[in-house]
Amino acid sequence: VEYFERFVPSITERLEAMYKLSKKGITTGVALIPILPYIIEDELEDIIKKVKEYKGGYLLHKYLELKGDQRNIFLSTLKEIYPSLSEKYYKLYKESYLPSNEYQLKINKIIKSLCKEYKLRGDILLPA
Repeated sequence: VEYFERFVPSITERLEAMYKLSKKGITTGVALIPILPYIIEDELEDIIKKVKEYKGGYLLHKYLELKGDQRNIFLSTLKEIYPSLSEKYYKLYKESYLPSNEYQLKINKIIKSLCKEYKLRGDILLPA
């Protein structure tokens, strides 16, 4: 994942900023966008646990969309960085710019369950 986020603050820096804002009464949370199939799954519980630990109130998520030239560039880059995943992505995205419905339902179920366990919302609910 670090390859795709080379020019951004570290995850710890972002979580600490969220914590500071939350302590001041500002609604905070994490947007896990995009979900990179076969790369992020093993980290989902740790991510959600950290969001709660750093006082986030919600977790939003959206799947990687592979449209037009972006599809070709991403798949080419993936082949260089994660060659073992290349064929899996072609199968997962073969008929759409989104991963298969089956994959999305599986991950949605995991995220929903973890958010419930750690008492995080799946939307942004601002104070009245």
